[in-house]
Amino acid sequence: MIQKTNGKRVGAGRLGAFTLIELLTVIAIIGILAAMLMPALDSAMARAKRIWCENDLRQTGIAFHLFMHDHSGKFPMQVPMSQGGAAEFAQNGYLVPGAFYFSFRQFQALSNELVLPRVLVCKADTREAAVNFSTIQNSNLSYFVNVKADFSLPNSILAGDRNIACSPPLRPTIMKIGVASRYWWTREMHQSKGNMLFSDTHVEEWGNSAFAAFKNGSLPDGDLFLPTVK
Repeated sequence: MIQKTNGKRVGAGRLGAFTLIELLTVIAIIGILAAMLMPALDSAMARAKRIWCENDLRQTGIAFHLFMHDHSGKFPMQVPMSQGGAAEFAQNGYLVPGAFYFSFRQFQALSNELVLPRVLVCKADTREAAVNFSTIQNSNLSYFVNVKADFSLPNSILAGDRNIACSPPLRPTIMKIGVASRYWWTREMHQSKGNMLFSDTHVEEWGNSAFAAFKNGSLPDGDLFLPTVK
């Protein structure tokens, strides 16, 4: 109903609208809720990337097995280049006193089995995948390889996330299993956590406490060749 007062029309009720204070209050509440939800969303995203990384490592493990079945039970690290492997690069790694840059050769030997090199870059890593296996370098790799991995020893580590560190560092690009060093995961990729691929293709999620297995004799000895870059 509209009434007329002193020549002016007045509505029966005030139109519904936010005042500036009400609008700012709503925006502040939304901001607070978003701030509360962000850590949970970040954690869920990090968890999803780590699971994806596990799947990629498992697929890489299957590729190692396919190669092994075609090469008398040996991984690329034990097969000469003339037969499609990369044993020479593993052997030469011990001869370089400083850092070396050809760990990727062990994964390059799996080109027929992996088909696409993007599986070698973790979703949580800042590195980019190579366009193809002929152009792959260490900078296109998120994983180390254990050049002493043995199919007959299912609990031997085959590969894992590159964000592994030790003190004291015995070699710039080689870490040894079974020596008196302190090992840990850096915050790269999985925030002080990492994934380990074993010779039977199963993958384990490791925190820093799991590195006790490196020194208590529960794992076979191994030499982890890291994909460092200059």
